[in-house]
This record gives sequence, C-alpha cells and structure tokens, in this order.
Amino acid sequence: NPSLGQRPPDGPFNLHATVVGNNVTLTWTQSPGGPPQTFQELLLLHLRVGAQPVPTLLFPAAATSVSATVPSGHYHVAILGGNACGKSDNDAVQFTVP
Repeated sequence: NPSLGQRPPDGPFNLHATVVGNNVTLTWTQSPGGPPQTFQELLLLHLRVGAQPVPTLLFPAAATSVSATVPSGHYHVAILGGNACGKSDNDAVQFTVP
C-alpha cells in the first residue's frame, strides 16, 4: 500500500558480467535507501520458452555477486529485488561465453 509508505524495494542496479573462459561472475550494486528488500531474483531470460515463466534463482537480500561455470552460449539475465509489497524493476545484462 503506497499510501502507507509500503512499496517494493528500489532494487539492485549496475549488473555486470565478467567472463573468463566458461567461468562467469555477475556483480551488482544494492540500491541505497528506500524500502528494504528481503530477497533477490536472478532471472534467466535466455531460457524463456513461449509463455512459460522465466527460470529464476533466489538470492539473499544482501548478495552482490554470484559466480558459476556455464556452458558456451549467449546469455541474457536480469536481477531484481523484492519484499512483501512486491518486486522492483530489473537490471539486465547480456553476455557470450565462448
């Protein structure tokens, strides 16, 4: 309820991918101030099939990076924050793993 000062968090921003071989590190910046976020979602937009929901990975509210070894290919991912009032806008990045 925005009239009571309740709203989704501002969400993370400045999502960046660093690719070294098949190792990928995603880093992002937490939004200062605003309503607190209680979780983050990493959306795997490149895996969307038709009208199915986007595959999602959940992260703790304070996370600012994740690393993984992934197969070669083109990736499109996004990060957003959420709380009991809803979810923030997302920040997205595309990258290619050789």
